[in-house]
Amino acid sequence: METPTEVSSNPTKPMILISAKDLTSASVFISDLTDGNIIENNVKVTNRKPWRIINKYYCVDVEIYSLADSEPPPLELADHVEAHIIFITDDEDDETGASLAEGRWARARAAGGERASVLLLAADAARAAPALLAWARRRRYELVPLRQSAADDSDADEDPAAPFPETYGAERVRAALHAHAWRGLERLDRHAPRPAPAAPAAPAAPEPTSSDDDYEGLEDPEDDEAAVERAEAFVEALGALGGARADDGLAPGDRLQRAERLVAAFCRALGTDLPAL
Repeated sequence: METPTEVSSNPTKPMILISAKDLTSASVFISDLTDGNIIENNVKVTNRKPWRIINKYYCVDVEIYSLADSEPPPLELADHVEAHIIFITDDEDDETGASLAEGRWARARAAGGERASVLLLAADAARAAPALLAWARRRRYELVPLRQSAADDSDADEDPAAPFPETYGAERVRAALHAHAWRGLERLDRHAPRPAPAAPAAPAAPEPTSSDDDYEGLEDPEDDEAAVERAEAFVEALGALGGARADDGLAPGDRLQRAERLVAAFCRALGTDLPAL
């Protein structure tokens, strides 16, 4: 049994564990998977590569760890592996591919591969061997032929439950990784600058005020005549009020009647009627 080894620094990011024949073949697959978008860092470990997964809604920083057949499984990955990919090269994709996949699966278990949520078997071929397809079904790995295209896709009839039937090759592998809820996901809109507040609306122009000139020619002659009559009645009522103050010798009943007449006169002068009050 192989003795686990320790990596040079403690991993803190979620890990993608890639089991391959050697680091060279793993690097070729990683370059195809990431489109060459590997983050440069100062970690002097050739089998660990940081990668930023970005889709329409979120981003996450992960580390890709390549586990070669000749390398003991690393001890410190067990709590961080969230995806395990077994890579089968084109010269391995034959009847022996299933046994190679089984060996890489068993070795990855010591590195936390059995805890991974995303399980993929990537074969560098247009169509995988039947034995490899049977192994993937038995171990519940999704088989992804990397050289497959829509023209030669016949796996839909064999495996109708495949989650991404409209994508192929490395794009299909990326789709499976994008669909995973990674630890440390960050929404892209969280760091997006907020739109500037809308400028306040310009104050409405004040409506023009009315002036005496605006009403020239609008007077009704009948209204003017009624106003003159009310003014004359008001003056007459004031005169009667002055005479009432001078005459204090009336009986109380007569004074009450006179007061009512004066009030009625003032009401008529103001344009109303006493009974209405």
